[in-house]
Parts: sequence; structure tokens; C-alpha cells
Amino acid sequence: MLRRTLLVSCVALIVLFPAKGGLLAGGSGTQYRIAGAGRNEKNKVVPVDVLSSVQGDTRVSIRYLTPEEADAALATVVGDAGPLFKPRTEASRGHMVFALQIENQGKADVIYEPGQGQLVTDRSDAEFPLDYTGLYRLLSRLPDGAPSLEDVERAVYGRAVSIAPGGSVRKLLVFEGPRDAKFKKFEVRIGAIEFGEGEIDARFPFRRFKVKP
Repeated sequence: MLRRTLLVSCVALIVLFPAKGGLLAGGSGTQYRIAGAGRNEKNKVVPVDVLSSVQGDTRVSIRYLTPEEADAALATVVGDAGPLFKPRTEASRGHMVFALQIENQGKADVIYEPGQGQLVTDRSDAEFPLDYTGLYRLLSRLPDGAPSLEDVERAVYGRAVSIAPGGSVRKLLVFEGPRDAKFKKFEVRIGAIEFGEGEIDARFPFRRFKVKP
């Protein structure tokens, strides 16, 4: 296992981006956006930009980013990396990208294994995050001048990371888009976050929300 201790990463993901969520075309001209699924005071499901889970001394926060927002986040670390993350088209599943932040306020290192996470839809699709091998394949298809894998991994979770006490890490978690494009909701399962003798398996619900004209 490769472990890298990170106090604070330099990619600005969660706090800098306005809530856009992306618009997806539906039937009869209906448009949708993807956002976290929260509940209001009437227990009605409503869109939430950032979902958070606190377990013990560890806080995990996540938000969905459009491909354009994800590319802009990548550029804060890599520079002009160009369009790396693709939207869904008829010919491509595209990517689903999330800003994921883990904060460690405990007294022991927190170890995060992104490869054990999943994106699971209500259409029974299950996708694993792109690891360093998947990132390499993605970069290898780009023309000359594409950023290096080492540079991209500074902004994208590609392998296990270790977060020291009092530190945090903020990076992109990238999945290929689900095979079935007709999903209405899905869950991001973060997978194994180890702290001391325990383990966190945070799960976050997302869905498509109809955009009012």
C-alpha cells in the first residue's frame, strides 16, 4: 500500500465553486440538475450542494461537479490542463466527478482507500472510482502536452492517502458515467476510511432534480 501524508491539499474544490450542478436534458424539454439529496423541515427531499457526514473525529464532505467545474478545479493545481473530464453524450458515458474533502480532528492518522468506493444507481449500475491506472489510460488518449499522471494525482484521488491529525485533504473523486443513462438517483459509497482501530463507510445520496423554468 502506498501512503502519502497530506496536511492540506492545494486544490480549492468545495468552497470556491458556485452551485450549478449542471443541466441535463430530459423528455419534452425538461431539464434536470444533479445534486445531493437532503430533506427540509417538512421531510421533503430537496437539493443540497454539499453533503457531510461526521463520525467520531472525522468529517467527510462531498459535492457533485459538472465536467466544466471539475476541469476548473483541476486547473487550480495543474494549470491549463484542458478539458479532461467528459460530459455524457450518445457516444460516451462521460465522467461523474465529485469534490471530496476528509478532515481529521483525531489523534491518529486517517487512511483513505478510494478504490474501495462505489457509485451505485437505481438502475443497478455500479462503478468504481478511476485509480491511477484508469487515470493513466485517460491521459494517454490526449494529444501531446497533456498533464502528467503525477500532476493529475495531486488533484485527483488515484490511490491510498494518509491524513495526519489536524490535517485535511481535498481532491476530486472521478467515476465513469453509469452505463444506463436513465438513472434517477444514485449513492456514492466512499468506501474504507480507517482511523485507529475503527473504519468509516460514509454513504451519500444524490439524485436528479427537475429544474423549474
